Amino acid sequence: MFMNAARKIDYLYESAEQVELVFYKAFGEGDFLLMESLFADTGVSCTHPGSSTVVGRKNVVNNWEFILEGIPKTTINRQILSVTRAQGVEIHLVLESFVADKLTGEMSEVFSTNVYIRQENGWRLQMQHASLPKEKAYSPEFFFNEDNVMSLQASTTLN
Repeated sequence: MFMNAARKIDYLYESAEQVELVFYKAFGEGDFLLMESLFADTGVSCTHPGSSTVVGRKNVVNNWEFILEGIPKTTINRQILSVTRAQGVEIHLVLESFVADKLTGEMSEVFSTNVYIRQENGWRLQMQHASLPKEKAYSPEFFFNEDNVMSLQASTTLN
C-alpha cells in the first residue's frame, strides 16, 4: 500500500551534495521516508534504466516507494563524473555501482544525471535520469577528456 505522497518530511538540505549523499543512503537502505524528503515541490521527473519517465512529485514518490519495497538493502557507491553549477541549480553526472546479485557478487553500474534545485526550504532533487552503460564502453576518464564534455572549470565559469 502506497503512503500519501502529498505528505512530505521537510528536512533542510543545505547543498546539492548533501541531497545526493542522502539519496544514495536512502536508496541503499530502502528508507522511503528519507527518500520522500528529497524531492522538489514541482517539476519532478525520474527515468529509471529501461523505463519510461515518471512525471510529477506524487508519481515519482509513489514509484520510489514501490522500488524500495522490492529491493534488498545494499551499498551504492557513487563516483561524480561531472558537476555543472548555475545560480540555484546543480547537475551531477554520476556513475553508480552496487552489487546486483548477492549470491554471485556480480556488480552493476548505472549512469545517472541528477538535477538539483534550491527552493525556499533548501536543496532538492528535481530530476533524475538513469541509464545502463553500453557494454562498459566508457571509462570514467572518458568524461574528463576535453574533447568529450565541458570541463568543470568551463562549466563553473558560465555561471
